[in-house]
Amino acid sequence: MIRTKNIGDNIVRRKNVILPRILIFLACVLVVFLLTFFTIKILNRFVYSDSSVNYLYSNWDKYNKLVEEQKYDESQEVLKNIYSACDKSISKNSCNAAARMFKGYTAFLLSESELNQEKVMEYIDTSIFNLRVALSNCNNKALPQIQYMLGKVYYYKNKISNYNFYYDLVIKYLNLAEENGFKTNDIDLLKGFSYYELGMYDLSLKSCTEALLTRNSDSLLLLIAKLYYVQNIYSVAKQYLFRVNECSEDEDILLSAKKLLAQIYLTEKEYDSAEKEFNSILEKNKNYTDAYYGLGVIYEERGDAVKARALWRQCLKIDRNYQGAIKKLAEK
Repeated sequence: MIRTKNIGDNIVRRKNVILPRILIFLACVLVVFLLTFFTIKILNRFVYSDSSVNYLYSNWDKYNKLVEEQKYDESQEVLKNIYSACDKSISKNSCNAAARMFKGYTAFLLSESELNQEKVMEYIDTSIFNLRVALSNCNNKALPQIQYMLGKVYYYKNKISNYNFYYDLVIKYLNLAEENGFKTNDIDLLKGFSYYELGMYDLSLKSCTEALLTRNSDSLLLLIAKLYYVQNIYSVAKQYLFRVNECSEDEDILLSAKKLLAQIYLTEKEYDSAEKEFNSILEKNKNYTDAYYGLGVIYEERGDAVKARALWRQCLKIDRNYQGAIKKLAEK
């Protein structure tokens, strides 16, 4: 007798096999999903923690955006957050080049908004130290930017300390940055002022002339005038001083320009013009010793020794150690 298959039993058997397979598949999908979810969560916690490199870069982008939007108070808070995050990162790895780089950047930027001079110098020194550490183990892409920042920070260290000890380092690092392909508008300006302080007038004039192509600042025009003055090219120096008088709103720069213009007139024996400039200085600042001294020299040249001595004495009332007046009075 031939046996026939029971079709209904076969269908039930197949259903019994498929259902467990579906459940197993769904369980595997769930496990994979959970593993992926927790892995991403753990990685995010590690990679985007407040001491991670990604955190520093993302907050740096946030800072730049806030600056562009002129939200300065918020940008300062972001800077402080980056500064603190760098400390956490450095505590885990003291050779972390990115953390050292960002700490150098943020320390310098924080110094610009700090009013306490001791704190300013502390920020500047912190910036230099961290940038130098970053320089020793950074990648080639970051190298020229760090060199540029290091040169810039050394420049400001000179300015706030009133020393000329670091201008050679300004030149060194800015030149290295340029050699490695870094370009920015203020490199020639910083080099121009630094070369001037080092007495390298030809190189200073070259850098200042290049800087003038991209910016027309009163301080730059005044420096170029000084450079032509020390080279005894008075006619050109006067042209730049006239431009300073036309465009500047900074009283200190205007007084410096008037003083230099008066000195040129004095050298050229144009005493009336020199007297006019010195008197215009005293109208703005009655304690400007250089103006009293210069007027004394003018009256000396005119043969009025009494008036000249009176002006030099006035100079010493303001500054008892003014060497020019002391020497002149000793001679008379």
